[in-house]
Amino acid sequence: MFGGHGIYGPEGIFAIDIDGALFLKVDADTRPLWEQAGSRPFTYEKKAGQQAVMSYFALPDEAYDDPEALGHWVALARSAAARAAARGKGKGPSRR
Repeated sequence: MFGGHGIYGPEGIFAIDIDGALFLKVDADTRPLWEQAGSRPFTYEKKAGQQAVMSYFALPDEAYDDPEALGHWVALARSAAARAAARGKGKGPSRR
């Protein structure tokens, strides 16, 4: 589908690794925080040439060198994944 690797927790998939770039799960509750941090969504081109935008945003640059910042963004992603699973929009923990 997107040519990367999924990263799973008990709540289901909460991140994807695309060629070494980490993208974390967002939803309507957390998206504004990602946008304020200057993050960008993961996009890819579909077979029909259309651009697909997924509900994953790039890990903000400062989080690569700051364990506390990394923990903050991962917690947001895991909470978004848990809400998606609760709504039935995620594969949930049964995936792994």
